[in-house]
Amino acid sequence: MQSYKTYSIWNNFFKDSDVIIEQDEWNEDYEGMIISCETFNFKSRLAKKTPKKPGYFVAIWKKDGLNKNIPLNENDLGDYLVVNILDDNLEGQFVFPVGVLTKKGIIQSEKSKGKMAFRIYPPWVKDLNKTAIVTQTWQKEYFFDMNEYHFNSK
Repeated sequence: MQSYKTYSIWNNFFKDSDVIIEQDEWNEDYEGMIISCETFNFKSRLAKKTPKKPGYFVAIWKKDGLNKNIPLNENDLGDYLVVNILDDNLEGQFVFPVGVLTKKGIIQSEKSKGKMAFRIYPPWVKDLNKTAIVTQTWQKEYFFDMNEYHFNSK
């Protein structure tokens, strides 16, 4: 886990605190981590840039008892899902409350089967189709520019 790009960001951000950073059992290719302390608990993922379409992609699944991939549910995430974007000089984080992901049908619930992955569109992504623009519009409320807020100490 120490080789994860996002591990050093979280480790620097939560330095000298009681926060525990653990490797998530699933989604190693997306640097899956669980970050927790007494007041919060969330999962972190690193999104991957997609080569043929604008934007990024992130996986958020787990394995069931039969070793089959299934979507995460509300109880799997804790308080938030943080999706990190590290793309050369373009760096940011989406901090999605679990309730929002449930409402959007991304997290499994009584009303939705959920998704095992979804697309991410930071504000700098342009030339999107109509569906992607709708997604980018609701996602931007949860986006933080890491360079602007100095989350990443290079």
